[in-house]
Amino acid sequence: MRIVPSQRLAGERRCAVTGRTQDPEGFIETGFILTGWDNEVNLSIAAVKEMARMIGYVSPEEINDLKVQLKDLAEASAEQTERLDKIDQIRELTEELAEEVAA
Repeated sequence: MRIVPSQRLAGERRCAVTGRTQDPEGFIETGFILTGWDNEVNLSIAAVKEMARMIGYVSPEEINDLKVQLKDLAEASAEQTERLDKIDQIRELTEELAEEVAA
């Protein structure tokens, strides 16, 4: 399968689902030629998922994986922020102590 611009569909070619011959975003060319005559158009879920990926959609499974990664990164960021806060406290105490010693 590949994405083709709208102007590439010429003549009697059209979308098998909508029947349109033009779409400003283009079409997905399957490379499959229908033979015979069947009035019903069926799309496999696997094909729809593949076409969705081709135009940038992310699967629910991938979204869940990304949510887990985001949660892990947020937790790691919170831990690092906590460590930096402790370092800042130590630095401030060290500066105060240095000023007292110098006085």
